[in-house]
Order: sequence, then C-alpha cells, then structure tokens
Amino acid sequence: MRLLKTQETLLFGLAVLVAAVYVAQAATCDSAGSPCVIDVGTSSYNNSETFLTAVGCVKEIHVVFGSLLDDVTSPHVELFTTSGTKRNSIVLDAEQEACCENAPLDRASTCIIDRSEEKIPFTLFRCINLDITDQWPGYTRAKVTFIAPYNSDMTDDGKLSFCLTAAHDPTFTSTNPLRSQPYCIDIQVQRCSACLKQGQGLVNMAKQWGTQWTQIYSANQDIIGSPDHLEEGRLLRLRPLYALRGGGTL
Repeated sequence: MRLLKTQETLLFGLAVLVAAVYVAQAATCDSAGSPCVIDVGTSSYNNSETFLTAVGCVKEIHVVFGSLLDDVTSPHVELFTTSGTKRNSIVLDAEQEACCENAPLDRASTCIIDRSEEKIPFTLFRCINLDITDQWPGYTRAKVTFIAPYNSDMTDDGKLSFCLTAAHDPTFTSTNPLRSQPYCIDIQVQRCSACLKQGQGLVNMAKQWGTQWTQIYSANQDIIGSPDHLEEGRLLRLRPLYALRGGGTL
C-alpha cells in the first residue's frame, strides 16, 4: 500500500513538472496569445529537417500546441494538405493501409469512395489521419499518422508535405479566432525503399520485394549488429545505389 502511494506521488510530481514546463514554453509564444507549438514528439524527428519515409510506411508525429490566453478551453487543431483541410479523418487500419500502398488496379473495391478514384493513386490527403489524443486547459496534443501512398515516390520527386494549425474557437475570441502559425512537415518518399513490418526479418522482406536479404544488408551500411534484430518500422533501402559517371550508360 505504501509503495502504491509512493508511485502515485511520483506520477503526480511528474505531471506537475511536465505542466510547469509547458506553461514556461507557452509563455514564449506570441504575446497576443496565439497558440504555438511547445512540444514535438517522435523518435528521431526535427521539423527543420525532411522526414524520410517510403511507400506503404506508417509513420507518426506528435505535436502539442499551447497558449496562455485561455486557461479554460483547449485550442482546436486542423490539418491541411494541398488537397484540403480536416480536423480528423478515417482510422488508418490494416485495410486502409492496403488501399494506400497498392496500385489502383490492385485495390479492393471497398477502398473507393467515388468513381473518380478508380484509376488514380491516392493522395496524401486520403492516407493521413489527425487524432486529438489529449486536451487539458490551454493545451492540445495532436497525433498525425500518415502513409506515403502508392507512386508518391515517383511524383514531384517524392516530395510531400502537410501542415498543422491551432486556434481558439471564435466563441472565446470574438469573431476572429487567434490562430497559430502553420507547423509544416516536409516529407521525402525515398525510392527503392521500404519499412520493416512487425515480425518481419530481412529474409521475409527480401522475398516480399523480390530481392536477396544480402542485397538489403549491403545497401544499408548503418545496420549494426545482427540483421535479425532490427526495430519495426525501420526504413531500409532494398538494393544498393549506383551512380553513373560522366558519359556512362546503363
């Protein structure tokens, strides 16, 4: 019982510490009170850099928006791409993942919303999900899950992007809600690459993509230790890259 109380005290102390950090960070936001990004959470992400991925890879980014303007309500968050704006969207389950990563002719009929989509690859807008995971007075934590859709590595040199904004509802700030600056993420869809799926080693990955596991191993010089113990979701090149010298041909 004493141990349980000690754990509860530690968790409460940690929560207070986190809240204090967020308040301190929010104090550096726009003095007018507009929400701003105060925390970004991923395993190796800096939005000043390009986010690398590959077709079919499922990736997540967590962003916290905060403001000292309103200590009662939380800012709402919207996501927008070149195709439109959304507050939330469909859940990217296994079926939807297959809809995004497969060629139009290989997609299940349940993937199609209207006939105009039958013969064209999905856009990022169809393969991205915004989920509000936490809200507390003055703060909102958003989780963005996205899949680089089929053929996105061959379109616009593999470049995609999306942005998040946060704002307080007009009911709090009259008819002109204070809105954050867009927080934009640039994505580079890497060609001839894939992400390691759950329970999938290099041998099974090689079979899926019609290559040899030794080709994958040699194409990724950053693999350290056993190739049988790589983390799920790791981005890997499927074959070595070759550069043509001046005057060279294939």
